Amino acid sequence: MNQLQNNQETPVEKSTTVFVGKIPLGIEDEFLKAIFSKCGTVLKWKRALDDDGCPKSFGYCEFSSVEEVERVLRVIPSFKFEDKELKLSIDTKTKTYVDFCQQQRGDSVDHSERDAEDQKVKEAIQAVVDLRKEHGGYFAQEELSLPDKVIEKSVTSDIAKFRMKLQEDSIKKQKESERYSKLQKERNKASENEKNNENSESRASSPESSSRDDERRSSSKERREKQERDELYERERIHRLRSDNRQREARRIESQKRRAEDIEAEYKRLKKEIERNEYERERNKRKKREREEHERSKIERIHAKELRTDVNSSDGSDSEIDNFTKNKRRREREKEFEDDEIDRLKEI
Repeated sequence: MNQLQNNQETPVEKSTTVFVGKIPLGIEDEFLKAIFSKCGTVLKWKRALDDDGCPKSFGYCEFSSVEEVERVLRVIPSFKFEDKELKLSIDTKTKTYVDFCQQQRGDSVDHSERDAEDQKVKEAIQAVVDLRKEHGGYFAQEELSLPDKVIEKSVTSDIAKFRMKLQEDSIKKQKESERYSKLQKERNKASENEKNNENSESRASSPESSSRDDERRSSSKERREKQERDELYERERIHRLRSDNRQREARRIESQKRRAEDIEAEYKRLKKEIERNEYERERNKRKKREREEHERSKIERIHAKELRTDVNSSDGSDSEIDNFTKNKRRREREKEFEDDEIDRLKEI
């Protein structure tokens, strides 16, 4: 299907935008984008804003393919967010493009495979919903909601990588040391062979070749001195390299420790902030319940007082018409108190 869309020109304009309505005001854009990304690749997500910059209850989501549009229309309606279902729809342009792609595709869709993929997507969406519930009904970015095990796993992974690097550097140093030892042995062997040749030549030479022997010995001495200088320079170079490596390793270890400490401090700060928000939320709920109980008891006391007043003011000598009028007025006041209490509770 993707090859058909990419390689063949379609007579209709491509459109893969889905309208999302009836969004609860407490739902974050990051949460909605995370939900839709489980159904496919989200190219663009835009939520409408009012004049004050607050998010409205509808938005638009653009996907990368028709299959993803069909999947989101099948999967998302089976979920409720804050006891409400999202309203998903597509405009005429997108509907025309979807119908065209379905005609091109024909009956080649494997429904069992499609149902299996939908089930996996539902499980992934449910995991995101559960994660939001675990964090007190709000959804933050992934790095700001990492649990203890995830942070511990990240730090452990960094430490393991650092140990592997140390092991590799140790092996590299060992190989370099072996190479240097081998080179030193070869040089020593060459020097001994050269000395043996010079001794044998000196014993077999005649007095006339003494000058040539002296020149040969002087040149050999110069070569040995040059070789010793080269070896000294090589040893100093290796020493500098090892010293630099030790300093780099020390800096890397210090950087890893600081990074682990920063991650742990950030996690503790976020945990405290979540606990503080949860405490504030519970305290506000408790205060609200206390206010409601106080208002309800106040209304009941007023109601009882007026009833007692009506009873005391009634006279046994009143006529039947007066009693009927008083009873009617008392019922009207009771109804007014009940209506006032219902209106007040609705406003709260």
